Amino acid sequence: MKWMMGLALAACCAGCARQGPSALDVKLASMVGQSETTLVRQLGVPSRTFETGGHRFIAYVERRQGLVPGGGYWGPPWWGWSGTQVITQSCVITFEIEADKVKGYSYRGDGCG
Repeated sequence: MKWMMGLALAACCAGCARQGPSALDVKLASMVGQSETTLVRQLGVPSRTFETGGHRFIAYVERRQGLVPGGGYWGPPWWGWSGTQVITQSCVITFEIEADKVKGYSYRGDGCG
């Protein structure tokens, strides 16, 4: 009986296992250890910078707009039509610089990936 519980638990955990790093993580991780100059040469001039406690943070902000086509829908109590919608997705990638080297990175937003 215990082995069946263990097998069930293992099966549940297998579904939660991470598939590996994303392409964005691989690209950003390759910048860790590089100089700030190399980072700027690779990615361009940052959107904003901030310095505190001997650390420098540089951020790249990207916004994209796209269209979602409209279509008919059925919903109580009527049938209707939705028009084309404009959506905006954004991604903010921040690098931490210490002693002129990229120490780490983070990103957030629905347009990252």
